[in-house]
Amino acid sequence: MKAFVFDLDDTLLNREKRVGDKTRNALIEIAKAGSKIIFATSRPERAVNRFIDKELLSLVTLITLNGAILREASTHISRYSNLGKKAIK
Repeated sequence: MKAFVFDLDDTLLNREKRVGDKTRNALIEIAKAGSKIIFATSRPERAVNRFIDKELLSLVTLITLNGAILREASTHISRYSNLGKKAIK
């Protein structure tokens, strides 16, 4: 399986802190073709929700807080503390 990983700031987001239409359409086509799309950021998920629309978020794996939280297709998968990467439920 192919995967594409994108940072948000200065990579995926434009100057208005939005995903442009051309980029958004390309990402949707990539997902439809069966490749995994991953957005990785140091931001918390609540901040990402302001920049990325719900349809696009439903197609991607989201890694937030520098890898502390992983969410795939709107489903919370795991959360790690900074202390020894011990899982928190």
